[in-house]
Amino acid sequence: MFTFDQLKGDYTQHLAAFQPTKAHQAALTAKRLLLSRDRFLNLTKLCGVPALWVMPVFERENPSFHSYLGNGDPLDHPTTHVPAHRGPFATWEEGAADALKLDHVDQCPEWTWEYALYEHEKWNGFGPRNHGRPSGYLWAGSNIYQGGKYISDGVWSRGTWDQQLGTVAIMKAIVDLDHELAQGFING
Repeated sequence: MFTFDQLKGDYTQHLAAFQPTKAHQAALTAKRLLLSRDRFLNLTKLCGVPALWVMPVFERENPSFHSYLGNGDPLDHPTTHVPAHRGPFATWEEGAADALKLDHVDQCPEWTWEYALYEHEKWNGFGPRNHGRPSGYLWAGSNIYQGGKYISDGVWSRGTWDQQLGTVAIMKAIVDLDHELAQGFING
């Protein structure tokens, strides 16, 4: 596993060079996510993880308020997929807070843009780095992304492109529409 200090320079450099390639799609996604802004802010109150960090994870993982953020299982029964035996949960916010705490995302030492990207990459996995590629989980929908994606567990495809927007494109689009949510991160 990589440490934050090993990757901070990459994040800073990529953020400075970032240009969206799917700006319209990102803006539409941001508008849709912002319709549920209060739910994400309630989650922030429960566990301290900024709404701006959670919103793109929600979008990429399983955009449903009826399932567990950590694996997509229904909230009204204990989870059966990894992580198994979590819940049931009365609300999406309770389940999402559990998933974030379980993965120690709530322990992020400071919420800068660079730390947010480190936590996103740690959440999804550092695998693309082993293939010399920036992670599509972060950078898809931008000039930083160079293609490459895991098409199943442990199976890398250099020529496959992530069709979902990356977390950075989504966060930048959210910030363009809601400056208050941008205050969830401090400048690093």
